Amino acid sequence: MDSKYDIRFIIYAEDDCDDQEVLQAILKDLRPDIKVDCVCNGDELLALLAEQQPDLLFLDIVMPVKGGLECLVEIRKQERFQRLPIIVYSGTTNPHHVQEAYEKGANLFLIKLVSYRELSETLSATLDLDWRDPEAVKNQYHINGRYVVFA
Repeated sequence: MDSKYDIRFIIYAEDDCDDQEVLQAILKDLRPDIKVDCVCNGDELLALLAEQQPDLLFLDIVMPVKGGLECLVEIRKQERFQRLPIIVYSGTTNPHHVQEAYEKGANLFLIKLVSYRELSETLSATLDLDWRDPEAVKNQYHINGRYVVFA
């Protein structure tokens, strides 16, 4: 039995089409076997999650209709998503937003990077984390009583 968490299907909730395309292109380069579905707002995300169970969820904070943090709370209320690895992927570096995302159920917080190369390296490292225990991943980023972004 393989000891690595098998990531075959990712959902990315993001309202910016350019950000969607960049993430999808990088993931296709890194792991062509992974299917990535994108949604543009929280309502679309929750509708897709009602039908499908991803192996990993990337979630933007600022989206129309229903924001990422609001979705995070709703997702974590559902028993079947308790162990779903959720990565908040946002442009904000505000420590309050980082803390709030982790407290509401995120397992990791990634800052959107401008450089394609840096983003590729960060996504590669993210996929290589041991997602069999999402809480253990989260706990690695709780330092001195505060949560920090993935670096």
